Amino acid sequence: MILNFCDPCLRTDVTCSTVSSDGYEATNLVNNSNKGFLAYSAIKPPVHLEFVFICNIQLSHVVIHPQVGAQRSVGFQLSLKSSNSNQQSFLDVSSAYIKKDEAGVFFYRSDLGFEDASVPSNFSQRYMKRLPVLNYVNALRLSIVKTDNSVPALGEIQIWGKVSPKCSKDISMGIMSLWMNRNDNQLPTHLPNESNSSKVVIDQSSEHSESQKSEPILDDSLDIPDDFLDPITCEIMTQPVVLPSGKIIDQKTLEKHAQHEALRGRVLSDPFTGLCLNDIRKPIIAYSLKARIDKFLLDNSTNKEVIKLPRVLGSKKKQGLEEIKLISLSTNSNYSENTVTDVSNISRKRTSEVDNNSVKHRRIVGGHSLPVATIIGSSNLSRTRAKFEINSVKKNLNRYESDQVKVTEKISIPYISSNIPKCKCCTETIFYKLPCNHFMCRKTLLSLDKNECTICKVEFKSSDPERIHSS
Repeated sequence: MILNFCDPCLRTDVTCSTVSSDGYEATNLVNNSNKGFLAYSAIKPPVHLEFVFICNIQLSHVVIHPQVGAQRSVGFQLSLKSSNSNQQSFLDVSSAYIKKDEAGVFFYRSDLGFEDASVPSNFSQRYMKRLPVLNYVNALRLSIVKTDNSVPALGEIQIWGKVSPKCSKDISMGIMSLWMNRNDNQLPTHLPNESNSSKVVIDQSSEHSESQKSEPILDDSLDIPDDFLDPITCEIMTQPVVLPSGKIIDQKTLEKHAQHEALRGRVLSDPFTGLCLNDIRKPIIAYSLKARIDKFLLDNSTNKEVIKLPRVLGSKKKQGLEEIKLISLSTNSNYSENTVTDVSNISRKRTSEVDNNSVKHRRIVGGHSLPVATIIGSSNLSRTRAKFEINSVKKNLNRYESDQVKVTEKISIPYISSNIPKCKCCTETIFYKLPCNHFMCRKTLLSLDKNECTICKVEFKSSDPERIHSS
């Protein structure tokens, strides 16, 4: 009986010669993870993956799936050695370069009946040299020597063989015990008998047991459109942004790229072109794609892969930050425009020009029912502009000095009262509050082509809507 030595129960160790991407380590190839292996974005071929077996094996064949998302490797070299000693070198037994229409590589022994073998469709087929090392393999090295304009990737590898005849019977019985006692939830591949070892059958469609038929089977292979996936991480984007190069990636990926660039003392740049980002050449949020992704996630909300995804709706406020803002007072027609200022920044920059009493007055503003508008003061505020704003503050404070009260910002969770009417367009019970204090149901919010209130036409950011919780 031949076994898949990449199964976790057979305890094969795997190491990589280079750094891998987060979540796509080489250990995914031997622990039943569907993520596969991806090298770090700056790594170029060759990349060596070394598999060390629990005992020496007689190698039968190797099946390679070379693609992870949009990342694809096209050139491979297979090497073997019979000892784990560093003094012994690897012997090259085969190599393959696959074409665009080929889905993977199938390496097999030259002494097996290839015409009787059943291989996966559209796989490139390559012989392994008939060497003595094939019957006593201790370590296997797979080298990725070429990629299809991407980072080195490997979706899955299967190393099929059996315990070497040169090993003792105790070792052989121990390996078979590990294989027979593996996890019942893991469906075994159809294995040929030892007497018919010349026929290689690679077929993952073995029959389920009666107990497994009675259990519901979850569809883990969610059909995700390619434009919903980040081309760098191959994961569903939660906040897509359009780069100056025209590529669309997740905002979290761009933030990680900025951190790596900062560690090397470089400014943020487009990860595809290397051009620095500035006020003119900057990423833009893809609102229409974001709405399509949200609808897709809502339709597939019961899928376990979708449940793991983070939520990005609503801004996360930092606890303990209480800034006192200046309220713009603009009801009188004598004032042609509102004066909007961050008091904390002005008092910090122009303390030499304003006495302590006026500073106290600026930090206390009158309570009234006028609209509130605040902005964050610029750290590069010029002296002339600061003087003008301070004089405007004094005039406003003198006019409304009679009803002064201290304003502090408190973070609270809004609740929806029971007297608010139900939604007219659907039976949705989930509502969001916009910055203009209007309410909107989830269905209407996701269907908007532009982030704009349907009642007052006031624009808002994607992070502005706040969930209203029922009291």
